[in-house]
Amino acid sequence: MKAFDLFNILAIVIAFFLLLVLVFFILQMLRSRQQSFPGFEEWMILGSVHRFPELFEMFALAEMSKAGVNSSELPVRLETVGQIELASGYLVVGDPFYFHANDFEPFDETLPAGKHTIEALIVRDRNQVPSIAALRILFPKSSEVDFKNVALDSWELRPAFPADSRFRCLEQRYLPAFGVQSGYAGLISKEDLLAYKGRCQADSQAPVELAEAVSAGGPLHEKVALSGLQSPIIMAKAGAGVGSYRSYFISLKGEHLGFLVDFAVIGQPEPVELAS
Repeated sequence: MKAFDLFNILAIVIAFFLLLVLVFFILQMLRSRQQSFPGFEEWMILGSVHRFPELFEMFALAEMSKAGVNSSELPVRLETVGQIELASGYLVVGDPFYFHANDFEPFDETLPAGKHTIEALIVRDRNQVPSIAALRILFPKSSEVDFKNVALDSWELRPAFPADSRFRCLEQRYLPAFGVQSGYAGLISKEDLLAYKGRCQADSQAPVELAEAVSAGGPLHEKVALSGLQSPIIMAKAGAGVGSYRSYFISLKGEHLGFLVDFAVIGQPEPVELAS
């Protein structure tokens, strides 16, 4: 082989290696940009907190609508989606059409054990097209709170971490999220997820009952009862469609009073940074 050919091959190998290094550094930069304020690691370790007054204002308006106060004039409303039984308090949120095939993990913080009502915050755009902005579960402890006298910016949102991802999120500097490919998010208990996967093959299609539930006109939300499960699978159309979404614990003065799934329709929460 001629020296000229060896030189060309060596140049190609070096160029390919440099390209891989460049791609690696670009990916690292993109990851670090997701949450890059000073003190991010300490913020994550001590418990990251967000404020999201716009979303809580919409919930307050929806409560007025539910009570019938000028309900026809308000662009938001609350609807009960269904109930879910959490025997051990462990909840799983993800794309229901992939519950049987992917390794979904429950959140590492539990909700109070027992049966919970799931509410959908439904908003209408300027063309009066409705979409789900968020799902909410209020814990029994919330009944002791006088919501009318709590300032909107007093509410805290604390990201809900799946059990296997807290340290990975810390290392890669991002907050946890779940992906939606079908357009629907699903809520299921840890126990029901295990039972559900036990009746389905990982390489098979999702049960036909799920597809049938959302085939007729694409309902905003639906619940699908399957044999062997304690509760129906709760399905809600993600407000922004296909994408990644986050879940939070609703807190007041550090105490969890509820759980929230945000579909990124109303603004974005802002992180509360640690004092320097």
